[in-house]
Amino acid sequence: MPSGWISISWDLAAEGEEVTLRWDENGGPPVQPPSARGFSTRLIERGLAQELGGSVVIDFDPSGVICTIVFPLAG
Repeated sequence: MPSGWISISWDLAAEGEEVTLRWDENGGPPVQPPSARGFSTRLIERGLAQELGGSVVIDFDPSGVICTIVFPLAG
């Protein structure tokens, strides 16, 4: 049975006004892009992006799902 891990990293833009958060899965079973976006994916991509005032990109890379969230720091 394959085992995997998740790496979560973040970066603060040089200006200190924007955060990039990255969820990166590795070492698990191969990933295939879904044939259609389900409720959870749409909720993350649209709802979270709207709530944070930023953007969310989910990449279904064969080595693992990568989710990149970019949002401004609250003032």
